[in-house]
Amino acid sequence: MIKPNALDHDQLIDVVERIQAVLWLDMNERDETWNPDKEWDAETIEKVAHVMAENGLRPDKEERA
Repeated sequence: MIKPNALDHDQLIDVVERIQAVLWLDMNERDETWNPDKEWDAETIEKVAHVMAENGLRPDKEERA
């Protein structure tokens, strides 16, 4: 697992922007809009975890904090 402080500035910005989009960006075939009241479900956390894993932030095994 990579610790967040090992990511460079641009990588951190990318991770935060992608998680922000998962949490609040509504997308349809016509446009994208920011929705501060977007509802979340179990799939939301799976998408956030996917972004984290893609950037090496997911633990490989049980690790002590």
